[in-house]
Amino acid sequence: MNCTKAKPWRATQKILLGLLSFVIGLGAVPAVSESQVLRGVLSERDTYDPIDLGLLTLTEEHGDTISQVLSDGSGFFEFEVPNPGGYYIIAAAVGYRAVQSELVQIEAQTVRILEIAMTVRPIPLPGFEIVSGYEEPDRPGLAATGFYERAATGRGEVIWPGQIIASDARYVQPLFYGSQTATVRQTQHDRPGPWNDDILLRDLDGTGVWCSPSFYIDGAWVQELNPGESIADAVPMDQLLAIEIYQWPFYVPEDYHGWGDCGVILFWTKRYGSI
Repeated sequence: MNCTKAKPWRATQKILLGLLSFVIGLGAVPAVSESQVLRGVLSERDTYDPIDLGLLTLTEEHGDTISQVLSDGSGFFEFEVPNPGGYYIIAAAVGYRAVQSELVQIEAQTVRILEIAMTVRPIPLPGFEIVSGYEEPDRPGLAATGFYERAATGRGEVIWPGQIIASDARYVQPLFYGSQTATVRQTQHDRPGPWNDDILLRDLDGTGVWCSPSFYIDGAWVQELNPGESIADAVPMDQLLAIEIYQWPFYVPEDYHGWGDCGVILFWTKRYGSI
């Protein structure tokens, strides 16, 4: 008999009971103070286990940061919201993919309760190898760039060397299919094909529209590709080692701001190690 769903249901019951205690304590939905309140729980997707010490950032609908809090041992968090309106909550935690909530509308003197689920992301640790269908050892040259330290923060999306090995992609663009933060858009070109498609990021500093990121190759900012050239020409698959993807404005690493209006994608080549 398959009993795999029992644990998530029990965990869900605990979460629901905890959230219910919030509601009972509040009476209905009006807040005690004159401000508005956003409360919720940060949990692991599928297992529903609470996430402790997750960093939650409250932003206005158009991107301005209001405040930040940490989740407690039960995964609970709370924001006092200065004004009624639409807000996003962005969650980041070590070992998990950063996630942005849907737009949350809150009315005057009310309390909103929500759950934010995060997806596990493996973290490479010094002295260990991560094995997931292929070996993924640390590469000293890549480590010297700060790649593994940035990956451990969970603030961006990473395409690992082992994933590139396992891919049958002939150009870099297909590596972004299924990405959490990026998309690939077909473009009109005198050489039509996937090798000329645009790579776009979701803009968190606006209304969530797709925008064109800045590209870095081996740490150097590529402000403009050569005429008629695509990113597939600039970074051939047989030279590609690893990729980092960061959204603006919350997760872009220091020294990699680019144009400062969308996000950045860092391409690392075999100059920093072989695959």
